[in-house]
Amino acid sequence: MSNSAVGSLGDVNGSSPIQTIPPELLCEIFHHCISLPNDPYGRPSVPRPSVKEAPLKLGRICRYWRKMALSSPSLWCRLSLRRETNERNLSLDLQIMDEWLARSKRAPLWLSVNYSAMEYGSALHEIGGVLYHYDRRFTTF
Repeated sequence: MSNSAVGSLGDVNGSSPIQTIPPELLCEIFHHCISLPNDPYGRPSVPRPSVKEAPLKLGRICRYWRKMALSSPSLWCRLSLRRETNERNLSLDLQIMDEWLARSKRAPLWLSVNYSAMEYGSALHEIGGVLYHYDRRFTTF
């Protein structure tokens, strides 16, 4: 790679123009990435745990963005777990939920769990076990 190409992408030490944005501003930009429209019932939509959606997608851009996303608890205080099919097992959902909520630190929480009636009945006890540690922080359940 020529010196001019390196200069246009950032210096050799990995600095790039995006890394000069103050962390507070970058986190504000991140919040706009996860702002979703309300659902048809007027309830706020919440992010799903997907690498194709923020905040997980933001952490895949570069190390700096990952560090900023992981250090911003308010990006992790809303979560939606939905399962209409057997797309993943309950154990994975529990791990995702626990990690997501742990990243939220002390921020107030908003959680949506939508399982089919058959799955939900058998999963309720296990989901409750994870949520027990966070129950005082929920604004909506």
